[in-house]
Amino acid sequence: MVPLTAVVEGETITGPDLSDEEWKNLQVRHKNGLPVTMACCGTPGHLRVPRNGTRHFYHAVDAGCHGAEESKEHLEIKYQLYRICQSEGWETSVEFPAPDRTWIADVYAERDGRKIVFEIQVSTLSPAVLEERDLKYRAEGIQSYWLLDHFLGRAKDFASRYEAHLYEGADRPGERIPYIDEALFATGPENHICIPNGIRSAGLDARKQTLFTTNNPQIPLAVWVKEVLKGNYQWYLEETAAGYHRKRRLLHMAAQALLRFRDFYEKIIRHGIYKEKAGCVTGGSKKLPLGSMTKRG
Repeated sequence: MVPLTAVVEGETITGPDLSDEEWKNLQVRHKNGLPVTMACCGTPGHLRVPRNGTRHFYHAVDAGCHGAEESKEHLEIKYQLYRICQSEGWETSVEFPAPDRTWIADVYAERDGRKIVFEIQVSTLSPAVLEERDLKYRAEGIQSYWLLDHFLGRAKDFASRYEAHLYEGADRPGERIPYIDEALFATGPENHICIPNGIRSAGLDARKQTLFTTNNPQIPLAVWVKEVLKGNYQWYLEETAAGYHRKRRLLHMAAQALLRFRDFYEKIIRHGIYKEKAGCVTGGSKKLPLGSMTKRG
């Protein structure tokens, strides 16, 4: 990874938080021998300011840290998240590690016992890996929120899990329930992830640094983060999931009757058995009374 933080003289500092003068002074001192230690792994590092970019630190050659390189967009969004949470009065850290370093959150925020992490995912991440990483936060009692770039490009993967969840536990697995309008269960990618797996996410346009959901095609980053901190985005996901589960219970209650009716229609009416029996009553040279048809069953 490309960290925004490093340890200098025993203190963890965040590069973009420093003034221009403080950063230049740190650069001079580092050139004169002041060690810079990478907070993510404890290996030696250096300072860097890319053109039109965010000040950050980078690993020395052959430092041995195996974190992936982060894009310019990733760095900038990470720092914005950090600053927004700070401005809302949350105790906030960037590149916050677990005590055993099994995870390092892009941004960690805490207030009144509530713990939140924000993860920015610009590169492709499979649903299975996403779930595995999310479970680590749940085990620590932390609410996690994933900003997923290329969200719509992976929508089919998320939707397939959602549909599998919809028909999970069905009496006739893999068979769709007839006479049900599937639009009743239509929803967007963030709910396709949240409903079956409990993962909170939003679509990310990393280039524009905006977010989107099913109901809103373009959300400023600051607006969404503030709604998360207030608990409103979690409420939206939970209410959507609750509505889904109510409809799913009704679907399962009706499923057996609807399947029997469909089978009856296919065998008796559509394929002519009913017509043949009806012909015995009203057609042909010998007409039978309706009562005799009833007695014969």
